[in-house]
Amino acid sequence: MIRLAGYWFELLVFSAITLWKRWPVTLGYVTGTFLFAFFSSDLNTASLEATWAIIASPVLAIVWWRFGKAKG
Repeated sequence: MIRLAGYWFELLVFSAITLWKRWPVTLGYVTGTFLFAFFSSDLNTASLEATWAIIASPVLAIVWWRFGKAKG
């Protein structure tokens, strides 16, 4: 559970930085964190993987959507 909290921390902090600064590097880091956590052996049960995929997917989708919108 602590590992899942660590992944959540990384995802949320770097998502906020991405939305605030619009840096492509942090967008890549957010996407990488999502994928790394999903395929990691740290989330070693189907329920943890499902929880991560179901709850973190909207966060990733929002970050990609907001990053892609034109500034203005």
